Amino acid sequence: MPKKNEPPVRVLFRMPKKKDQGGVYALFPEFLGSYKLYTCTSYERVGQHGIADLRYCIRTSRPARESEYKPLLKELKEIGYNVVVAWKATKHDEAKRREELASSNRLTQAIENAVEKAEAT
Repeated sequence: MPKKNEPPVRVLFRMPKKKDQGGVYALFPEFLGSYKLYTCTSYERVGQHGIADLRYCIRTSRPARESEYKPLLKELKEIGYNVVVAWKATKHDEAKRREELASSNRLTQAIENAVEKAEAT
């Protein structure tokens, strides 16, 4: 059951340009996919959450039509996302990923410092 009052999440629904490269997928341009700034979180019906190279995905796909992304939108809403359909990634999205990366780096550094301190005692 979806959670109530979840913050809105921008989602880009994309379809590969080549028909033999799969079906519709969702990109979350605000969410970092890994420790690389150019990545974002992705979602597909098969495989579900993953990591995507945002620029590569944009370059090799086209915006999905509503009829193509409607089942995936329904699935995302069912698992709790408050989806806002977006049509392009923005500088604001990159700023949010950059902020998330900086936060992750600070956490990693704090853990490493704690481990070093524990090993020294």
